[in-house]
Amino acid sequence: MPICLESATMKQSQAGIALSVLPQTFRDAISVVRSAGQKYLWIDSLCIIQDSSEDWAREAMQMGSIYDGAWCTIAATRSRDSTEGCFVARDPRLLRPCTYEPPPDLRSPKLGNGPVYIVNSSLWISNVDKAPLNSRAWVIQERLLSPRIIHFGAQQVFWECQELAACESFPAGLPEDIIEQVPQMPTRSFNSFKRLLAPFPDVVRGAIPPPFLAYEAWCEIIAGYTKCGLTQSKDKLVAIAGIAKRLQPYLNDAPCAGFWRKSLAHGLAWTWARGGQLYRPDTIRAPSWSWASVEGPVEFNLHKRWNVTVEVVSCNAPTKDGSGFGELEVGNAHLTLRGQLQPVQWERQETMPFMISGVSTMITPWTPKIGRVEFPWWDITWDNGRPTTDGLDEPLRNTLFVVPLGWSDNTGPRQGVRVVGLLLQKQNSSVGGAWYERVGLLNVVREKRHPDLDALFRGSFCSFSLK
Repeated sequence: MPICLESATMKQSQAGIALSVLPQTFRDAISVVRSAGQKYLWIDSLCIIQDSSEDWAREAMQMGSIYDGAWCTIAATRSRDSTEGCFVARDPRLLRPCTYEPPPDLRSPKLGNGPVYIVNSSLWISNVDKAPLNSRAWVIQERLLSPRIIHFGAQQVFWECQELAACESFPAGLPEDIIEQVPQMPTRSFNSFKRLLAPFPDVVRGAIPPPFLAYEAWCEIIAGYTKCGLTQSKDKLVAIAGIAKRLQPYLNDAPCAGFWRKSLAHGLAWTWARGGQLYRPDTIRAPSWSWASVEGPVEFNLHKRWNVTVEVVSCNAPTKDGSGFGELEVGNAHLTLRGQLQPVQWERQETMPFMISGVSTMITPWTPKIGRVEFPWWDITWDNGRPTTDGLDEPLRNTLFVVPLGWSDNTGPRQGVRVVGLLLQKQNSSVGGAWYERVGLLNVVREKRHPDLDALFRGSFCSFSLK
């Protein structure tokens, strides 16, 4: 096991640590610091007492300011652990871009008259974004808050800062064609996020105020963050607290269980991202209405331009340190909404063929109904996996409710109106009365004046509590 700081080794470590006992990555990082003419190096496992929950809780909430205030962050991006080091043997001649002189009949205005470079368009994706280090959730915060980062990749060294993404092949900056090839978070939102947080942010003036940009940046960051893994499930909100603190002045808002109070009604419309699936961990770390309550990639379906149809009456999500950021006191978290809450009935359909994981099987599905209107089962996405369409048990069927969150004119291939609503399960309690648990999301696209839309908004307004 690599050396680390523990209560019993505190005095010994303060007296000095021999380089020979450090893992390769730590030794390589020290070489980089010395070569850069710097004196100090922060390494989490040597600066935080690893067997002290108190020291970890205190320092973990300061990680954002540590990276934000760093001169430079050294990232062993290619390495899976601290034994693999930063450096890799390679032939520097292979890093030079290959030039090609196209014949006249292959030239175009975009190519011009000079030679062209032949470049691997996935250079950044394969060496940085999809490298082992960047599969860790804690690293999202490190990358976004650090003023500059040196990535030691599998093929070459990469540079990332508020103004430039570069590498040894392109020291003056990556070509736009490579940057445009990066489809996924976090890189896609880095430029807008870092411009927003720069000392003189390059914010669009006029129609879109800074809070709007900050909220959209937050949603993109969460979408990328939830694709990454955490060793400790309880760190779900801790590992992103530094980003939330940094965004707060731009939002002029208070945090609430992974959301922001002024945009809470919009934030509630999270669901699983395409290609992923959600499940709730055994340990409860957030209320059911928060994206932090599930594992898996999420995305947000209700944007600031939507027409919101619920009112947030009250929200309370205290954290253990009292700051509003980080680990929650889950038992004290609750949310009260006012909206058009309606029960969902279920009707058994005829047996039909269905494909599950490429295997054809016969199912007898249940179709949800609101009032007298049927909704196809595929309008629903579930938070805790996806129950089979014929496997809904009676307690679940008899306790489901829906409340519309908002609507918008749909601009996609299916023109019309899009409505997003919460799917809730009623829970009875001898103390405090009934409350509701979020179990999924209803996402409906219909033509204007379609009877399905009337059914969704037919319920009377009432107040109800979620936990």
